[in-house]
Amino acid sequence: RLLAGRRSVLGQAAGPPPDAAHPVSTQDVQSVLAALQSRPAPSLQVGGKVVGRSVNHLKQDLLTQLRQLSPQDKTPKLDDADNDTIDLVGMLFDHLARDLKPASSVQDLIGRLQVPLLRVALDDKSFFTRRNHPARQLLNAITEAGLFWFDDTGEDRQIVDKMRLVVDRISSEYDGDVGVFEEMLGDLARHLQTVARKSEVAERRHVDAAKGREKLELAREQASNAIAARVGRRNPPALIRTLLEQAWTDVLALTILRQGDD
Repeated sequence: RLLAGRRSVLGQAAGPPPDAAHPVSTQDVQSVLAALQSRPAPSLQVGGKVVGRSVNHLKQDLLTQLRQLSPQDKTPKLDDADNDTIDLVGMLFDHLARDLKPASSVQDLIGRLQVPLLRVALDDKSFFTRRNHPARQLLNAITEAGLFWFDDTGEDRQIVDKMRLVVDRISSEYDGDVGVFEEMLGDLARHLQTVARKSEVAERRHVDAAKGREKLELAREQASNAIAARVGRRNPPALIRTLLEQAWTDVLALTILRQGDD
């Protein structure tokens, strides 16, 4: 009822008149979606710019293909439950797209998951009610990777390549068995954990290096002050001054670092 009210508010047509409609079965919808899943989605341009395809565009492609399977002068009409499922999945992807950087690799990968995820939802309505549904968890994992692992400075190519392999496997192998989502979810999770551990180690090394540079600068300053205090207003030969202010200052700085001020 909520979706029907939404369509009414948006001014979307309820469908063709009964005498001009050709009811489409869920099996026919799945067959057409399987065909769409097996080939790359055509690019979409708006105002001369390539933009991501939404589930609404996918729905139009679906109806176009179904029209070819319908009797002449008949318009394909989706089952109400299937129509609602497509709209719900579309709202889900639209919501996710708000937080993703436009034209990013992650947005493209999530767009490629539209057909497999729609097929899952059409086949298994628990997709909307099970938080631990493997297809939902995989979509969540890829979206979070896009939000937390990428920034304005660039993308982690290692993670992008891994997610692309995951999406490729799902696009090529999913045909009703959600086991492929479970397998790919585990594979992606293990990869992200490895990357996270490497990132933590690298971060600790950067912190330690920064602390080391700071300690070295302080030690050099102490050593320089010590030399300056002892030279004072004396005017030693140039060779002696150079030895004290350069090489011997380095020796003192390293001694401070290793053995302390005393």
